[in-house]
Amino acid sequence: MNKLAIILLFLASSVFCQPFAGTNFVSREIRYDKPALWVHDRLHLNERFVGQQKLWDIFSVAKAGKTNLADLLPALLKGDDLQLERYQVTFNDGYLDLQILSKLRFDPGQPSKFRLLSTFVGISTKSGSFVLGEPGVEMLVFAENGGKILWFPDAGTPDDLAADVRDTVGIESVVSRDLELKCTLNVHQNQQVLLHWDLTRVTSNAPSAAFLTKLHRLHPMSRNDYQRLFTRLQIAKPGYYAIDVGGFTNRVADPNLSSNLLHGKEGRIPLTKYKIDGSFGDWRQYKTAWLEEFEKKSVIVRNGGPMDDTGSVNITECCYSNDDHYLYLFLKFTPTIEQRYGGKHPAGFIAHLYVSDDSESNQNADYALGKAGTEIYVPFGPYSNSKAGKSDSNSLVSYTIRRRDTSTQEFSIKVRDESSRMPVPLINHGKDGVELALLLSDLGKTIGDKFYLMCQDNGFPFSHDHSILIAIEENR
Repeated sequence: MNKLAIILLFLASSVFCQPFAGTNFVSREIRYDKPALWVHDRLHLNERFVGQQKLWDIFSVAKAGKTNLADLLPALLKGDDLQLERYQVTFNDGYLDLQILSKLRFDPGQPSKFRLLSTFVGISTKSGSFVLGEPGVEMLVFAENGGKILWFPDAGTPDDLAADVRDTVGIESVVSRDLELKCTLNVHQNQQVLLHWDLTRVTSNAPSAAFLTKLHRLHPMSRNDYQRLFTRLQIAKPGYYAIDVGGFTNRVADPNLSSNLLHGKEGRIPLTKYKIDGSFGDWRQYKTAWLEEFEKKSVIVRNGGPMDDTGSVNITECCYSNDDHYLYLFLKFTPTIEQRYGGKHPAGFIAHLYVSDDSESNQNADYALGKAGTEIYVPFGPYSNSKAGKSDSNSLVSYTIRRRDTSTQEFSIKVRDESSRMPVPLINHGKDGVELALLLSDLGKTIGDKFYLMCQDNGFPFSHDHSILIAIEENR
């Protein structure tokens, strides 16, 4: 089926429209027509369900008999990697009827993301590890050589299944109203329901608490499962769903590749020369940015003195190195992250790092910050995980890289998130401090480049802002 046929079906709408129990409904149909992945949104709502500003603006325009929504639809589709193709809007008997046809965008080396629905019209409930509501549960589509796979998130496993079911059923009885929400994935003749939340009815046949407790004790049940089986809030099983596996090649993977290859640009990112584990023992041929009396050196993380009631971090030594792919940083301080986990301040942040876009000689901190094109935020804190009836908790570190948006001058363009909880981490903490591996491509740098790295933090009892000139040298 070609693009013209898809659009004709959309305009006819009979193929896409499915019967709904409620007069008010919001639906999203994901339909695969090789090679494109189409998303068809439909909203049929009266005034009771347009409290959000983005919906009210559309409702008001349609109510006035106008059909030009070109300036309003981007707000409704914000957060989705969608390219708007067509839309159709009518207003009859007090109801807005809006249909939108979009196509999923694909960027090389990056998964495409989009939500279960264009809007939850203000309805929201916490479903384990994610909130079902605005801004919406995020799904991902991975693509390579024409092959496509959809990933659906995991809502986690409850500690007390009976209590979770009771609470979910209780919410249904409170919010029951004339509304239905639905999302489906349609590939060829097969349909997979990803979300179906019928708020016109309430659950009347949930098992007893004793039965659920016995079941959960023998074989723990996920929230995705119990909601689909026992409540009106039905969400798909977590994991991957095939859209088109025929496009993948059958080439045997390179036997030299190891588990230390992560998905990233061009499908993977390279090996690190150090094992990122928070141990300084394998560091060789590095440079020291500052040591001990950091206030006298050219680089100072703005964080002051020893551990105190504010939970500040005193970075007493910073070392750095590079290879063809990474800039490595090692930040040393005490107490360690793990020691802080058991103390009064288990969470906080270690540093804000800024990377300049040039190598001009002015080392003034304000100047360096103004010239910075990249920000790296390095927080730490506790984590807790419950899976298959087993609990795990400890401390973690992470970093987020953001590029500066030249139109707003804000660091708002996310480049990468990394955590010490990842299977092959690019940041970790240990007995010697915190170790980071930053991809040069994420920083916009390559061999031979020179730039200023500025470190900034709020410390005790003093604050400092300083920078150092770093040269990315050829790896020998």
